[in-house]
Amino acid sequence: PDDVLYLVFSIVAQAEPVRGIHDITQQIPGIGNPTYYECLGWMRLSAVCRRWRVILLTSAQLWAEAVFYLPTEISSLALDRSVMAPLSVHIPFGKDPLPASLRKGESSKDWGLPHTHRRRLLSLAVTHASRMKKLHVTDLAAQDYKNIFADASSLDHLRVLALRRSYYDMDTPAPTREDLGHLHVSAPNVHRAYLSAALPMAIKDGPGLSLMLPGLRDLTVTTTLSKPK
Repeated sequence: PDDVLYLVFSIVAQAEPVRGIHDITQQIPGIGNPTYYECLGWMRLSAVCRRWRVILLTSAQLWAEAVFYLPTEISSLALDRSVMAPLSVHIPFGKDPLPASLRKGESSKDWGLPHTHRRRLLSLAVTHASRMKKLHVTDLAAQDYKNIFADASSLDHLRVLALRRSYYDMDTPAPTREDLGHLHVSAPNVHRAYLSAALPMAIKDGPGLSLMLPGLRDLTVTTTLSKPK
């Protein structure tokens, strides 16, 4: 039955997720130089037969998980196929963190995130902020915070929140509390959060980022990473 096949595809999608071809953190474990085909993960199943393809094309939640990992043209198709399913938003750092000596010969692809690609992802996140189920972002500028969280009352779908500051992208200055102003973010259904210790969090009633997460059950706070030499 089709519903059983969908469950099988959902399990495969967890084991073989679509991986961002511009993001070095998304490389496949054990594969130093994955091909574009390998990065497509579960999407490769759509080429097996017509029936599988039909089921996959109508599996909105699977496409909603893949939108932010794909190049522009395929991402637009994935967004259409996701219908209105909650999205997994993933915006990695903008610079390749590996030093040139280690990066040489590591991959035939440019694993750094091109500036235009990152801006596209940020714009996509702002447009569909009310649909976010997971939000994983790194190295946001002050205006990015304000744009994404402009309507804090629309974050009811959000379940996982990860805000990181890597300092790999030195072209994007770390926002200060004053840069953010009084930015209040209320996400009542977030149950897991990963936060950088370098985030410009508000102190008492002062300016900065204020997070209201009444449903939080798991919190991880990470220290700031230094820029590689």
